[in-house]
Amino acid sequence: MSAVNVLRREAFGRGALVAVAILAPFAALVLILDRAGVDVERLGALLFLVAVGAFVIAGLVAGQRATDAPFSNGFAAGVGAALLWTVVWACIWVLRKAVGTSSSVNAGGGIVLQFATMLLIAGGCGLLGGAIGARLHPRDGE
Repeated sequence: MSAVNVLRREAFGRGALVAVAILAPFAALVLILDRAGVDVERLGALLFLVAVGAFVIAGLVAGQRATDAPFSNGFAAGVGAALLWTVVWACIWVLRKAVGTSSSVNAGGGIVLQFATMLLIAGGCGLLGGAIGARLHPRDGE
């Protein structure tokens, strides 16, 4: 009988929370810069790299905590971070719309495509982080 590698909620949950903790200050900075009149569209590549790094770190944290299934937990941490961040981002967007400080217009189809793309990127980055985390985890007897 073989052991079944399962998702560990504490592993991928912690990874997802770490990623959101990384993303939140950068989102706050972008909002502040946007309110100050700075063209934040030029920061797109930098913000993308920060997001990719946050998703990889989410997977790394999960991979280190769930050494019996680092890939699946890393993937789940990346996707979980993207889902959690989407909820946070949606709340911020709704609040900004209610207060009247947001001028962005989002089309339904574009949002769905962006969301699906973000989930794929986050899952892949989390998988990579899980692999790195498994390699960094000290093994017994070595």
